[in-house]
Amino acid sequence: MHIFNIVKSRVKLATKNLLDNIDDVEISVESPKNPLHGDIAINAAMVLTKLLRQPPLEIAERLVETLKQDSGLMEYVESFDIAAPGFINISLKKSCLFKFLTDLNNKGLKAFDDDIKIGNGRKINIEFASPNPTGPMHIGHARSAIYGDITCRLLRKCGFNVTAEFYVNDAGAQIDKLVGSLYIRYRQLLGDDIEIPEGYYPGEYLIDLAKQLQSERGNRVPENDPYIKKFAVYEMLQLIKKDLKALGVHHDVFTSERSLIGQGLVEEAIEILQSKGFIYHGVLDKPKGNADEDWEPREQLLFRSTKFGDDSDRAIIKSDGSYSYFASDIALHLDKLRRGYNELFLVLGADHAGYINRITAAVHALSNNTVKINVIVNQLVNIYKDGKPIKMSKRKGNFVTVGDLLEELSPDILRFAMLMQKNNTVIDIDCEKMLEKSKENPVFYIQYAHTRIASIIRNATQIFTNEEISIKAVENDITYNFKPVSEIDYKLLQSELEMDLIKCLMEFPRVIELAANHKEPHRIVYYLYEVANHLHSMWHAGVSDSEMRCIIENNSKLSRARISLVYSVSLVIYYGLDIIGVKPLLEM
Repeated sequence: MHIFNIVKSRVKLATKNLLDNIDDVEISVESPKNPLHGDIAINAAMVLTKLLRQPPLEIAERLVETLKQDSGLMEYVESFDIAAPGFINISLKKSCLFKFLTDLNNKGLKAFDDDIKIGNGRKINIEFASPNPTGPMHIGHARSAIYGDITCRLLRKCGFNVTAEFYVNDAGAQIDKLVGSLYIRYRQLLGDDIEIPEGYYPGEYLIDLAKQLQSERGNRVPENDPYIKKFAVYEMLQLIKKDLKALGVHHDVFTSERSLIGQGLVEEAIEILQSKGFIYHGVLDKPKGNADEDWEPREQLLFRSTKFGDDSDRAIIKSDGSYSYFASDIALHLDKLRRGYNELFLVLGADHAGYINRITAAVHALSNNTVKINVIVNQLVNIYKDGKPIKMSKRKGNFVTVGDLLEELSPDILRFAMLMQKNNTVIDIDCEKMLEKSKENPVFYIQYAHTRIASIIRNATQIFTNEEISIKAVENDITYNFKPVSEIDYKLLQSELEMDLIKCLMEFPRVIELAANHKEPHRIVYYLYEVANHLHSMWHAGVSDSEMRCIIENNSKLSRARISLVYSVSLVIYYGLDIIGVKPLLEM
């Protein structure tokens, strides 16, 4: 039951009495910021004021009069209130809240599936966590990987057809440096006195790789042996895939840059852009501020990205005849477009924010502005332990690796930690705080709410049988069962704490929709924390007032209603944690 969508559909119907073709006008139906203003706030009057050329308060009054005649809506509405500058505030009947609980508990974990199917099978590609295969993943990669994976899970829940893609940058200068670094480590094993040059990869992880190369190919591998590059890229990619698996991150597709080049897709993309007049020979001005790695004071083949709002045209082929990094990216996105996606998403780290305009321009040029690309930038992550930044890994490189992180925090905790802030905000993760058993730690606080509910149900044997209600572990998952032998009288729930909890649960489908529409999965964590807070408040009320307990002596009917209420909380927590990719706990 999605009460916000129910109200929205009825309000839109009412507005047709005021204005034809109202379907093109978007209105918001949301929770008021101040709970004293009711349960649902509607901005329709302010939206319509320009179209009707009437004061919003007058429009609101007319809308309310129409809404009161809607018997379908009035089944849920207790009262209306109009507030300046023209908000229509609705207070819901308690019977509406009880109907929601009945539907939720009877339908179980599938209760929200139909309510949140906003994707309608729309085909989406999300490329994320695509570091150069030159070493282990670091904490920045981990944030993008976790963010991308959870966003894919969220969108799939909402009915989108999602492809999670990893782009393997296995061509270009960075790979040449990797091969050169590996060969130097190989020569060192043979006894050569040689150092890693500046700009190459000094991480000791290449020593193990060099030993493996020596074991497979012996002591006489020539520097120009093509096997070295193939071997190095493959092994580095396996290392990255191992890190992704450890984080619980899944990709559907791994696309190779070398493969795109080998298929001639780069040349084809250039020809397409050239036929549209977006390719020319010219000399770029020297970039101000941060240098562009593709800039040269010579004539190059350039893409007219300034035609699409970029601040400079971009190099496609450099003066030495090699493709720029950007040229391969154009080919990648041509390949994506040919796979028939309705919309593209690209998740980048903070150090690639300057790449947004050029890739957006390329997609617009290739698709004739028919396909939108959304570039999402994840900001930096700082990890602290004992109040100090975690030291860089000397063995694995000059950065904190995923392996370093997972020595401090479990994958579940890390997935939570990466959603503590919106993706465009720098995150400071304190390992001690993420392990604390306190209200300030959302991981603990949300999981503790679920374990409390599981404990209540285990101890309710005199109120419910195990066949009527249960939460238990089955293999690697948790199953929820609700089959009461007699009807639950939810009308017995009358306290303010209970009403607030039910209203909070009713917001869940709306929160999921907002998180999906804005690609902001952190909203799920924030919401689950609020749910947990309501649950714990009820628990503490029962500590001081025996009549507020879930199991009340000599009052089995109220006990059954209250236990059923907290059971519904466990369903919402499971559903939300499942989107995050975390299993709820039964005991702590």
